Amino acid sequence: KPTLQRNRAIALALGLLLGVGLAYLLETLDDSIKTSEDAERRLGVPVLGLVPLVSGEEYGLAGDQLALLVNRDPKSPLAEAARSLRTSLLFSTSEGAPRICHFTSASQKEGKSTSALVTAMVFAQAGSKVLLIDHDLRNPSLHRAFGLPNGEGLTNFLAGDIEPAQIARPTEVTRLFAITSGPLPPNPVDLLSSAKMLDLLHLAVERFDYVFLDGPPVLGLADALVLANLASATIFAIKTGAT
Repeated sequence: KPTLQRNRAIALALGLLLGVGLAYLLETLDDSIKTSEDAERRLGVPVLGLVPLVSGEEYGLAGDQLALLVNRDPKSPLAEAARSLRTSLLFSTSEGAPRICHFTSASQKEGKSTSALVTAMVFAQAGSKVLLIDHDLRNPSLHRAFGLPNGEGLTNFLAGDIEPAQIARPTEVTRLFAITSGPLPPNPVDLLSSAKMLDLLHLAVERFDYVFLDGPPVLGLADALVLANLASATIFAIKTGAT
């Protein structure tokens, strides 16, 4: 004693059993959504498309500006995925794509803003006149994505007497216009629930083919529920293995 060969065999068997048991336990405890089939089965709604993880290093794009890869490199995997999403939206109803689309997610950093940006870009690239509005009045990102000033924006219109034409700005993408958030207000829900918000959307639908709303996440906030009622459809972004 000790019999090293027997002890090694016992240790190996125990290690394998413990490893398999631990892997099974972690898989059982992990209730995140991992595949599109998983999402459709658990949520009962169709998956419109998959947006891949990509790198914009070649074009100097990162963070909030990564979505611009669709415009800088139309043959990139991100652009292909965005066009697939556009096709799904065009066939989502008998009338075609919803005129007002609201983008949200469960929580922050799940790709809702990127999804809104790439979708707006590919619709504009296809010849439609598109308006993208940053409705996340708590953590806006649209102005950073396009490098636009954010001194005047949506909140200035909702809380003041500024005209919509003064806050709608052209972007580097032809036929795509953007309205940034503007100064962050203390009461986002009240502003989004106002009659002026409804007036802005009615005017936008008259002037543009499609209107995309980049909204805040759902959890802990009432903003997303207000925007969902104003929009024709809501697109819910899910981060694989996280949501």
